[in-house]
Amino acid sequence: MLYSVDKQGTAEAEMAAAISTAARTRMAQMLDSAAYEQQDRRGGQLVVAKVHLDDHRPSHLEILRIDSIGEVPNGDTQKYTTYALEKMFRLLYGTAIFNHVYSRQSADEKKGQYPGAIYVANNGVHYFVSFSGLEAMDDEVLAIASSIDAGAMTKTALQKIEGLLPNDRWPLYFPDLAA
Repeated sequence: MLYSVDKQGTAEAEMAAAISTAARTRMAQMLDSAAYEQQDRRGGQLVVAKVHLDDHRPSHLEILRIDSIGEVPNGDTQKYTTYALEKMFRLLYGTAIFNHVYSRQSADEKKGQYPGAIYVANNGVHYFVSFSGLEAMDDEVLAIASSIDAGAMTKTALQKIEGLLPNDRWPLYFPDLAA
Protein backbone atom coordinates (compact mmCIF):
# COMPACT_ATOMS: atom_id res chain seq x y z
CA MET A 1 0.00 0.00 0.00
CA LEU A 2 1.45 3.36 -1.01
CA TYR A 3 -1.00 5.53 0.91
CA SER A 4 -3.80 5.13 3.40
CA VAL A 5 -5.55 7.92 5.25
CA ASP A 6 -5.29 7.69 9.04
CA LYS A 7 -8.84 6.47 9.59
CA GLN A 8 -8.08 2.97 10.80
CA GLY A 9 -11.25 1.15 11.79
CA THR A 10 -13.67 3.52 10.10
CA ALA A 11 -16.23 2.21 7.64
CA GLU A 12 -14.61 4.25 4.86
CA ALA A 13 -11.13 2.83 5.52
CA GLU A 14 -12.54 -0.69 5.74
CA MET A 15 -14.38 -0.24 2.42
CA ALA A 16 -11.22 1.08 0.74
CA ALA A 17 -9.28 -1.94 2.06
CA ALA A 18 -12.03 -4.31 0.86
CA ILE A 19 -11.96 -2.76 -2.62
CA SER A 20 -8.17 -3.16 -2.73
CA THR A 21 -8.38 -6.81 -1.65
CA ALA A 22 -11.09 -7.47 -4.25
CA ALA A 23 -8.97 -5.77 -6.94
CA ARG A 24 -6.07 -8.15 -6.21
CA THR A 25 -8.38 -11.16 -6.53
CA ARG A 26 -10.01 -9.89 -9.72
CA MET A 27 -6.64 -8.95 -11.23
CA ALA A 28 -5.42 -12.53 -10.74
CA GLN A 29 -8.65 -13.83 -12.29
CA MET A 30 -8.29 -11.48 -15.25
CA LEU A 31 -4.66 -12.45 -15.87
CA ASP A 32 -5.54 -16.15 -15.70
CA SER A 33 -8.26 -15.72 -18.31
CA ALA A 34 -7.42 -17.12 -21.72
CA ALA A 35 -9.09 -14.02 -23.16
CA TYR A 36 -6.58 -11.63 -21.59
CA GLU A 37 -4.14 -10.65 -24.33
CA GLN A 38 -2.14 -7.72 -22.91
CA GLN A 39 0.61 -9.76 -21.29
CA ASP A 40 2.83 -6.68 -20.98
CA ARG A 41 0.10 -5.08 -18.81
CA ARG A 42 -0.20 -7.10 -15.61
CA GLY A 43 -1.21 -4.53 -13.01
CA GLY A 44 -1.47 -0.89 -12.12
CA GLN A 45 -2.45 1.64 -9.50
CA LEU A 46 -5.73 1.68 -7.58
CA VAL A 47 -7.02 4.86 -5.93
CA VAL A 48 -10.09 4.90 -3.66
CA ALA A 49 -11.54 8.21 -2.47
CA LYS A 50 -14.51 9.33 -0.44
CA VAL A 51 -16.64 11.90 -2.24
CA HIS A 52 -17.89 14.81 -0.14
CA LEU A 53 -21.16 16.37 -1.22
CA ASP A 54 -22.32 19.97 -1.17
CA ASP A 55 -26.04 20.42 -1.83
CA HIS A 56 -26.23 16.82 -3.14
CA ARG A 57 -23.42 17.45 -5.66
CA PRO A 58 -19.84 16.17 -5.37
CA SER A 59 -17.62 19.00 -4.14
CA HIS A 60 -14.27 17.46 -3.16
CA LEU A 61 -12.46 14.18 -2.59
CA GLU A 62 -10.70 12.62 0.36
CA ILE A 63 -8.15 10.07 -0.83
CA LEU A 64 -8.54 6.96 1.32
CA ARG A 65 -6.10 4.55 -0.30
CA ILE A 66 -3.55 4.22 -3.10
CA ASP A 67 -2.33 0.69 -3.84
CA SER A 68 -0.24 -1.15 -6.39
CA ILE A 69 -2.24 -4.08 -7.74
CA GLY A 70 -0.32 -6.76 -9.62
CA GLU A 71 2.77 -5.71 -11.54
CA VAL A 72 2.70 -1.98 -12.33
CA PRO A 73 3.92 -1.44 -15.93
CA ASN A 74 7.66 -0.68 -15.86
CA GLY A 75 7.38 -0.25 -12.09
CA ASP A 76 6.21 3.30 -12.74
CA THR A 77 3.86 3.78 -9.79
CA GLN A 78 4.01 7.58 -10.03
CA LYS A 79 2.86 7.63 -13.66
CA TYR A 80 -0.08 5.27 -13.11
CA THR A 81 -1.08 6.92 -9.83
CA THR A 82 -1.15 10.23 -11.71
CA TYR A 83 -3.37 8.70 -14.42
CA ALA A 84 -5.71 7.18 -11.83
CA LEU A 85 -5.97 10.53 -10.04
CA GLU A 86 -6.59 12.39 -13.30
CA LYS A 87 -9.48 10.04 -14.09
CA MET A 88 -10.88 10.61 -10.62
CA PHE A 89 -10.67 14.41 -10.69
CA ARG A 90 -12.12 14.51 -14.20
CA LEU A 91 -14.97 12.35 -12.95
CA LEU A 92 -15.48 14.73 -9.99
CA TYR A 93 -16.06 17.57 -12.43
CA GLY A 94 -18.16 15.40 -14.77
CA THR A 95 -20.31 14.15 -11.92
CA ALA A 96 -20.91 17.62 -10.48
CA ILE A 97 -21.79 19.19 -13.84
CA PHE A 98 -23.09 16.39 -16.08
CA ASN A 99 -24.12 13.58 -13.67
CA HIS A 100 -21.40 11.27 -15.03
CA VAL A 101 -20.82 7.96 -13.28
CA TYR A 102 -17.76 6.80 -15.27
CA SER A 103 -14.67 8.68 -16.41
CA ARG A 104 -15.26 7.06 -19.81
CA GLN A 105 -18.08 9.56 -20.32
CA SER A 106 -15.46 12.33 -20.62
CA ALA A 107 -12.53 10.32 -21.98
CA ASP A 108 -10.46 11.75 -24.82
CA GLU A 109 -7.49 9.58 -25.72
CA LYS A 110 -5.98 12.37 -27.85
CA LYS A 111 -5.63 14.37 -24.61
CA GLY A 112 -4.39 11.38 -22.59
CA GLN A 113 -7.73 11.09 -20.75
CA TYR A 114 -8.83 7.48 -20.39
CA PRO A 115 -11.64 5.45 -18.81
CA GLY A 116 -11.04 3.72 -15.50
CA ALA A 117 -12.76 5.66 -12.69
CA ILE A 118 -16.27 4.98 -11.42
CA TYR A 119 -18.66 6.61 -8.96
CA VAL A 120 -20.38 4.32 -6.43
CA ALA A 121 -22.41 4.77 -3.26
CA ASN A 122 -22.83 2.48 -0.26
CA ASN A 123 -25.04 3.21 2.77
CA GLY A 124 -25.01 6.95 2.10
CA VAL A 125 -21.24 7.12 1.59
CA HIS A 126 -20.06 8.03 -1.91
CA TYR A 127 -16.79 6.75 -3.38
CA PHE A 128 -14.71 7.10 -6.50
CA VAL A 129 -12.70 4.01 -7.47
CA SER A 130 -10.05 4.48 -10.12
CA PHE A 131 -7.56 2.09 -11.70
CA SER A 132 -4.81 2.70 -14.24
CA GLY A 133 -2.28 0.34 -15.78
CA LEU A 134 -4.21 -2.01 -18.08
CA GLU A 135 -5.98 -1.18 -21.32
CA ALA A 136 -8.42 1.64 -20.55
CA MET A 137 -11.60 -0.43 -20.76
CA ASP A 138 -10.02 -3.16 -18.65
CA ASP A 139 -9.15 -0.53 -16.01
CA GLU A 140 -12.86 0.29 -15.83
CA VAL A 141 -13.99 -3.34 -15.69
CA LEU A 142 -11.54 -4.03 -12.85
CA ALA A 143 -12.77 -1.00 -10.88
CA ILE A 144 -16.40 -2.08 -11.28
CA ALA A 145 -15.84 -5.76 -10.45
CA SER A 146 -13.76 -4.85 -7.38
CA SER A 147 -16.42 -2.42 -6.18
CA ILE A 148 -19.14 -5.06 -6.52
CA ASP A 149 -17.07 -7.71 -4.73
CA ALA A 150 -16.32 -5.31 -1.85
CA GLY A 151 -19.98 -4.32 -1.52
CA ALA A 152 -19.49 -0.71 -2.59
CA MET A 153 -21.69 -1.31 -5.64
CA THR A 154 -24.53 -3.79 -6.01
CA LYS A 155 -25.33 -5.92 -9.03
CA THR A 156 -28.72 -4.16 -9.06
CA ALA A 157 -26.99 -0.78 -9.41
CA LEU A 158 -24.83 -2.28 -12.12
CA GLN A 159 -27.88 -3.47 -14.05
CA LYS A 160 -29.50 -0.01 -13.85
CA ILE A 161 -26.56 1.52 -15.69
CA GLU A 162 -25.73 -1.47 -17.86
CA GLY A 163 -26.05 0.49 -21.10
CA LEU A 164 -22.92 2.41 -20.10
CA LEU A 165 -20.83 -0.67 -19.49
CA PRO A 166 -18.28 -2.40 -21.71
CA ASN A 167 -20.46 -5.51 -21.91
CA ASP A 168 -18.09 -7.29 -24.28
CA ARG A 169 -15.46 -7.43 -21.51
CA TRP A 170 -17.59 -8.92 -18.72
CA PRO A 171 -18.06 -12.41 -20.16
CA LEU A 172 -14.38 -12.63 -21.03
CA TYR A 173 -12.97 -12.01 -17.57
CA PHE A 174 -15.80 -12.19 -15.06
CA PRO A 175 -18.63 -14.43 -16.27
CA ASP A 176 -20.03 -14.44 -12.74
CA LEU A 177 -20.94 -10.75 -13.16
CA ALA A 178 -22.24 -10.99 -16.73
CA ALA A 179 -25.96 -10.33 -17.10
